[in-house]
Amino acid sequence: MSKNHLVTSVVSELSQTKVPERLLVIFWLLGPFVFLIERSPADIWLSILSLSFLILSVIRKDWHWTKPFWVRSIGAFFSALLLTSILSSEPATAIEESLLWVRFPLFAIASAFWLSRYRACAQLLIYITTAGLCMLMAILFAEIIFHYDVWSVAGPSGGRLTWPYGDTIPGNYLAKFGALATVWLAVTLSSSNKVGILLSLALAVLLIIFVAATGERINTIITISILALSLVWLNFKRVRFLLSAGVVGLGVIVFAITRSDYLFYKFSSNLVNGAFNLSSSGYHHLWQTGLAIFETSPLTGIGVGMFRHLCHVIALPTDIIVRCDNHPHQYYVQALAETGLIGFGAFVIMVVSIIYALWYRGRRSTEQLKKVLFVVPLALFFPLQSTADLFGQWVNLMMWFAIGHAFALSYSDLSEGSELADGNLT
Repeated sequence: MSKNHLVTSVVSELSQTKVPERLLVIFWLLGPFVFLIERSPADIWLSILSLSFLILSVIRKDWHWTKPFWVRSIGAFFSALLLTSILSSEPATAIEESLLWVRFPLFAIASAFWLSRYRACAQLLIYITTAGLCMLMAILFAEIIFHYDVWSVAGPSGGRLTWPYGDTIPGNYLAKFGALATVWLAVTLSSSNKVGILLSLALAVLLIIFVAATGERINTIITISILALSLVWLNFKRVRFLLSAGVVGLGVIVFAITRSDYLFYKFSSNLVNGAFNLSSSGYHHLWQTGLAIFETSPLTGIGVGMFRHLCHVIALPTDIIVRCDNHPHQYYVQALAETGLIGFGAFVIMVVSIIYALWYRGRRSTEQLKKVLFVVPLALFFPLQSTADLFGQWVNLMMWFAIGHAFALSYSDLSEGSELADGNLT
């Protein structure tokens, strides 16, 4: 499918849709640019699409989407959240947190069973997401040029890049929001199109460099892992893979050493010390605190979102360094602390079922892109990493956008031989 054919297909799909739904689909396509503004517009964007999906389901009396196991596992986890929140010492706040959380997976469900009907639009969204990544990298480059003195040493933002948000979130946009686009770059790298390979390699190198430039070590690892796992899964030629990895690694190292003392420290001695001296890590203290809180209420936890409210008032062991924060910075530890074994078990089942659903559908497909869509949730929910708040706003918006886009592509019928299915960036 050529670029002109894709645009023609998008126009054809939209022209056959009633005006209200057509506007919603166009609104969906604007997502990558909305996310470049700020969290509130992004939240409104996602919430409108999630709510519209529910309204359409009621109007059409169409509830077939509740049948797949991965959807039911989301429902089971949500039920566990409500149950454990009711038993919390602050049930009203915990229940509110649970009700607010459900909009994120609901968007993924809407993407799978509603937005996936617009196959060409789902394909076009990959290009738009990639354009969003390029726009953010350009913005970060401008910040480096105009605020190098702040970025090169620990300034007001701790030596971190913050444009265009004013806080340290751009690394999450590049790594988590752009996870699906990163998978697509890997698919293109494994294609036979030489121009596409060179272009996607250049974009992959730039992407990793700019994620590293934000000071986000975990997000840098996530981006590299998504590329590497996707390439390996697609039986990528070893020489080309090693060449790509070498170029990326060299680019990141040279960039860090020559441009920022802060980044060199962050990705060298500080990283090594944190990896081999875990007891001195602030994350380690948070995880210990979370597990200690779990032991105070192992079955139901202390309630969704209650780590930040109750950590200071719960009697914890004196033989650990207690550290209280908004959350324990680890999804699985947070699930244990706030929802107990009931919520933790449901959470693990939900994550596994989401990964399995995308893997299974990809396994049955002949399309290269569909074969590796499972890498998106696998990387985002991989247990051996520090994370954001399991029930928070900003990062969840970005993560569930990527997961939802993966499901939209998985449930749509990519034309066999199309540029996206076979990996053709040009």
